[in-house]
Amino acid sequence: MIYLLLLLTGVSALYLMNLAVLLRRVMRALPRIKRLEAPAPARWPRVSMIMPARDEARTLEPARRSKLGNSYPELELVLVNDRSTDATGSLADRFAQEEPRLQVVHIEQLPADWLGKVHAMQRGLERASGEWILFSDADVHLAPKALERIVAYAEHEGLERIGRREAVLRGRAGAEGPRRAADGCRPSCEPGRCRGQAASLGMPAQAALP
Repeated sequence: MIYLLLLLTGVSALYLMNLAVLLRRVMRALPRIKRLEAPAPARWPRVSMIMPARDEARTLEPARRSKLGNSYPELELVLVNDRSTDATGSLADRFAQEEPRLQVVHIEQLPADWLGKVHAMQRGLERASGEWILFSDADVHLAPKALERIVAYAEHEGLERIGRREAVLRGRAGAEGPRRAADGCRPSCEPGRCRGQAASLGMPAQAALP
């Protein structure tokens, strides 16, 4: 019995080691943002950055500064105040008065059958006017030139979706309900349905950080 347990333990250890090696190889094969090289498009498409925020008064100012300080030429920030109980809403309104590229959406109540953050993303999506959609948390800061590299590469390669783990950058989307809010596709897509096949490119989430 002891030998059987030792054998099973050894087989499990070998399996986990092989799985770890495979995962490392996959991670290395994923392109990093800083390594993306593509010519600038003839016209930079508009990017709408959707930032849900709930009780983020302490992080809102540095997040706004990081995102709107990005050098991308056609950028819109949609800040969604999701039922905050601190000063997030008033700060967002003040920032919007100072920055024309900033749109603010206030959510007072969560509708039935919706999850909070997903609903905030959907509401931001409804306000967004960009050809590309970027979902970003309030505590995430973008590295300089990150958006230019991503968009230039996506446009050059004809991609419709870029992201990993969380939605990093997606083409314009419609939505049918709570679970459709983050399904992205190009502007030619009907709400909730994409006419063509969406290509995807995986990227480490931390690549967008400074």
